[in-house]
Amino acid sequence: MSERNYDDIIGLPHHRSEKRPHMANSERAAQFSPFAALKGYDEEIGEAARYVSSRDEPDEAHTAEINDALVYLKNNIAQRPSVTVVYFEEDEKKAGGRKKTAAGRAAAVDAFRQTLTLEDGTVLPFSCILEIDL
Repeated sequence: MSERNYDDIIGLPHHRSEKRPHMANSERAAQFSPFAALKGYDEEIGEAARYVSSRDEPDEAHTAEINDALVYLKNNIAQRPSVTVVYFEEDEKKAGGRKKTAAGRAAAVDAFRQTLTLEDGTVLPFSCILEIDL
């Protein structure tokens, strides 16, 4: 088609209905939005693609270092020693998790519950601790 086919209408003003109010562009765009036939599919694909790592178990020597650090903290808890802890946080939705770091002053070492509590309220189970730096 060539432009000559539209020469008779190209200069005419844009039609506006006298019966209906003009639709805003934001409302007009909604009628052309894509239809999601499978509700939740995009979220499931995103969840499947989300990376989680597996937990590296410390060897015996490393476990002994962690235990020694916990004993030190328990014996010196009154001084509120500063500590940096690398721990493994399990993922809530899939197998695996990720390493995280918490730093602060130790507030409590509970041998019965096997937890280390920091002053900010962070509670770390002994079984999740990968490293302790005093």
